[in-house]
Amino acid sequence: MTTSVVVTGAAGFIGSHLVRTLTERGCNVVATDVAARLPDPVLDGLDASTCAYVPGDLRRDDTLIALADAAGERATVVHVAALLRFAEMAVALGQGAPSFPDALEVFDVNVMATWRLCSRFATTGQLARFVYVSTRSVFGSVVVEGAEIPETCPPSPIGIYGSSKTAAEFGVLAFRDVFHLDLAVARVTGVFGPWQGPVSWIGKAVDGVLAGTGYREPSGAEDRYELTYVKDTARGLADLALADRLEHAIYHVSSGTMHSLGEVAGAVRLAAPDAAVEFGAGSQPGMRTRLPLSGGRMASELGFRAQWTLNDAIADYLDVERSGHYGPEAAATLHAGAVD
Repeated sequence: MTTSVVVTGAAGFIGSHLVRTLTERGCNVVATDVAARLPDPVLDGLDASTCAYVPGDLRRDDTLIALADAAGERATVVHVAALLRFAEMAVALGQGAPSFPDALEVFDVNVMATWRLCSRFATTGQLARFVYVSTRSVFGSVVVEGAEIPETCPPSPIGIYGSSKTAAEFGVLAFRDVFHLDLAVARVTGVFGPWQGPVSWIGKAVDGVLAGTGYREPSGAEDRYELTYVKDTARGLADLALADRLEHAIYHVSSGTMHSLGEVAGAVRLAAPDAAVEFGAGSQPGMRTRLPLSGGRMASELGFRAQWTLNDAIADYLDVERSGHYGPEAAATLHAGAVD
């Protein structure tokens, strides 16, 4: 029996890269999003006949029915779709404060739609595996001893977005235990890359380079983040979806490497020497010390490690955006087969 792979949020940032990665690996993909169609670059150069697209809102029964019908008898579901609003750095990035209707919509999409999607596929007997894509934001207020946050660390979120992702995690993990589902939570962090848009410091800087205006922030050069190139993130999520067996319920798909915004600016200038990109001294308002996520389970169980260095990732990011061509899926092909 052929198992298809359903990808939600497929027209969005991480979802679109995951659709491409799975299609490149020869999977039968069923992609879904609220957009009418997938953006053109997603399947550029690949066999698009192996990817079906089902537009619709996951909060609607008719969308879930159509998605289940398109998936066939057996499906692994990778649930990427979410409303990324009111996250920890939202105010610093220029996002307004939430209203109660806004907050309720975030919970409706990020929590209830997640549980109903999982329930739909499990109830029909179609579900092979459910991979819920969560986020480092579940650790917004966590304080731990050591150099990284382990997979076993209990969530402690801040704000609307982190709380919604935490609630969704608790729900699907309860489904896993009560209904004995093959289900895993995959927390991602600091993801950046092509098709992201200006929703991060890197996205704003790259957009400034592409527009020829450059980009400058008065502060933030010393602020450090765990940054993961989206091609690594998509590869890790695909590994979780396609693994024969998973030993754990929670995984961190992460780079384990911290970089400052000053280093980001340097990487942009290295890739585009004429670019005027700069972050001033000091920290952004509200910035706190952050720790990287431990990727031990991904490494030991699936052999996954992030491949893209910051410099190579920024150069590739700019090249994809400028040329419209996706380039290498993995960093190992950049330097005559040498792994970074």
